[in-house]
Amino acid sequence: MRNIFLTLFFIISLFFCCSKNKKASFKNVSIDKLEVLVNGNNVKLIDVRRPSEFNNGHIENAINFDYYDGSFNENFDDLDKSDPIILYCKSGRRSSKSAIKLVKKGFKHVYNLEGGFENWIFKGKAIQY
Repeated sequence: MRNIFLTLFFIISLFFCCSKNKKASFKNVSIDKLEVLVNGNNVKLIDVRRPSEFNNGHIENAINFDYYDGSFNENFDDLDKSDPIILYCKSGRRSSKSAIKLVKKGFKHVYNLEGGFENWIFKGKAIQY
């Protein structure tokens, strides 16, 4: 009886151990890493600030998807979920929240710029208008 219990315990433990899915997540990236990633193919650089913030300066080749816009989630529907997505906002809060949403939508390679656009400016990087 004890052997049956131990065998059953082992099988159940093995099942739970092996069936746990690794939680998908996004990665925070430095400015240097962002610059390397942006030079890759099919990378989408998404600025999630308000259009007025975007128009006052943004990173070159960024696309603006306003986090507070009611159609924010739908903006990503036409993007390839296997392509890398790099998100940024003013400081990193909205882009972190956006990254979580994208991971839940099934995007595989989601990155968040550490320190956001404020950090980009602080480091003296070029700005587009």
